[in-house]
Amino acid sequence: MNLPREPVAAETVAHWRGVRPDLIVAAAILAVFGRVACNGWVEFDDPINVTENPHLIPVTWESLRWLWLHAYERLYIPASYTLFAVEAVVSRLLTGVGPRGPVSATLFHATSLLLHLGCVLVVSRLLRRSCGSVAAGVAGALVFALHPLQVETVAWVSEQRGLLATFFSLVAVEQFLVWESDDGAAGHQWLRWVGGTAAFIIAMLAKPTTVVVPLIALTLARVRPHRPLGVTVAWLTPWFVAALVIGGITRLVQPPDLTTFAVPWPLRPLVAADAVGFYVGKLFMPWNLCVAYGRTPQAVLKNPLTPLTTAVVLVAVGLCLLAPRLARLRAPMLLFLLPLLPVLGLTPFVFQNQSTVADRYVYLAMLGPALAVADRVAFRSGGPLVPVGVAMALTLFAALSFRQAGLWSDTGTLAAHACRIAPGVTASWTLLSGHHLSHGDASAAVTAARNAIAVAPGNRIAALNLSAGLARLGDKAGSRRAFESLQRLGMSPQETSMILYNRGVTHLALGEDSEAAADFALAFDRDSTNRRAARNLVVALTRTGQVEGALKVAEQLVGQEPDDAAAWVGYGNALLRSGRAAEAVACYGRSLAIEPEDAAVMLNRAAARLAAGDAVGASADITAARAIGGVPDADLAAAVAARKNNGTP
Repeated sequence: MNLPREPVAAETVAHWRGVRPDLIVAAAILAVFGRVACNGWVEFDDPINVTENPHLIPVTWESLRWLWLHAYERLYIPASYTLFAVEAVVSRLLTGVGPRGPVSATLFHATSLLLHLGCVLVVSRLLRRSCGSVAAGVAGALVFALHPLQVETVAWVSEQRGLLATFFSLVAVEQFLVWESDDGAAGHQWLRWVGGTAAFIIAMLAKPTTVVVPLIALTLARVRPHRPLGVTVAWLTPWFVAALVIGGITRLVQPPDLTTFAVPWPLRPLVAADAVGFYVGKLFMPWNLCVAYGRTPQAVLKNPLTPLTTAVVLVAVGLCLLAPRLARLRAPMLLFLLPLLPVLGLTPFVFQNQSTVADRYVYLAMLGPALAVADRVAFRSGGPLVPVGVAMALTLFAALSFRQAGLWSDTGTLAAHACRIAPGVTASWTLLSGHHLSHGDASAAVTAARNAIAVAPGNRIAALNLSAGLARLGDKAGSRRAFESLQRLGMSPQETSMILYNRGVTHLALGEDSEAAADFALAFDRDSTNRRAARNLVVALTRTGQVEGALKVAEQLVGQEPDDAAAWVGYGNALLRSGRAAEAVACYGRSLAIEPEDAAVMLNRAAARLAAGDAVGASADITAARAIGGVPDADLAAAVAARKNNGTP
């Protein structure tokens, strides 16, 4: 595994000294990935992890404590969710929207870019240490930075967990290697080992797949060994113990495996070998990349070429490990394979329900190809054409990555591209149908949902999108049939209603009132006991000017449950919008009779009283609201301004 100790030519050019190599790397990353900062959220897990994460709305010490003690959405990654929490707080402070307000995607994307830059700079230092060449370190680092397989991790906010985990993993490895080589002041060497250990623990708490970091450190330590193998392993033993402890905690906290297809143990190497073959192919031909490949274990095991792929992969790995002439490839190969071990399918993981392979799994593994390129540049294996070839490859990588980053600009672009590349993947069509529904294109949503169902007839979310899309198109019979198919698939009317209700709430928060009204109406139609859907339907209809419809639903609500304070507020808002101010005052009064300390409703009644000409009553409501407190100053200021505009004292 050991590489030659010295490069062919020592670094003599002055401009490689100082910070200039790092500036070259930073400039390349900014040029290729800078456009990511302008991207928005994508509906592929970003709502779950960030924008609609209940533990981030608002961020409190109690919510952070919960995230450190529990798994959220089947994952125990408390360090990553803590970073999301910090970003959410900073975003709200910068935009002044309050602790429950929406968060800006720009700040999150900027953080991802900084983390990617941090990872690349550490990779550059690791490669310089391994190859003894600054130029080689920069060349390898640029391969790590610019390869198109890295785009998904950098451009997707939800995968910031991978960036955070990789950054601390690389820092841990670097600190161990510095300690192991006795570089630096002797008095600080213990701090290197302790700091590396702490960084490794943080990495595992950001993403559990980093449990392989001790093996990565061992591999790099043997490239240019400074201590006997036994000594290196002995000092890595606490890391292996930490991996077992953190891994055990993660298994206890996270729910059990939820894969829909259990691969028998004897067949798992076939799935793993197929994944390795796929990644190697994309490593050398990095185009037609997408967010969902649909390479499930079932699809792999049905492929008659899978045994051949397995044989080729095993032979290639064996030759690299055993053939003396290929010794220089051992370390790069191991550094490529080791980070992939947890996600090759040898042990099941949830995303295998959609695909065993995904671009984001290669992020840390790209350290292997980076070392291979750095080694070539440092020792000129292949002659003077090596720098030219590396420059051409980097140019191609940069162009492809720049284009790929643009595909992550929004959900529609991302999903449409995935459907073109892998039309047999139901998840992509489902994502596209949901996007079209969110943007009011019911016809396109229906087409995408039908494509998703054609691929996977049991796709319940696609059937739900189909039902919603047909309802918006006025095809009530078709919508009802789609709804009945949901029931046959095991989704109860109450579950369907709640999914539609939650989607409507998201639309309402984003100001998409028409889409919200459509979802609330369908939710209430599917489950007439869902009063929250009905109350929000009144709000959405009122906002869109469909006052008669809002009044009809509100009258039904207060008739069924006269003690529902929120229903009376909605009724009052609809009446006020229709110009029936005196009746609105009465409705707000009924709400206040049920919940007397609601200052916001008092301000609503003040507005209605002003509209009805009762300035004295409006003034009394504003004063009472101020006395209760809990009303934003902006609301009070608006109410006072309204009094002045109406000539009240």
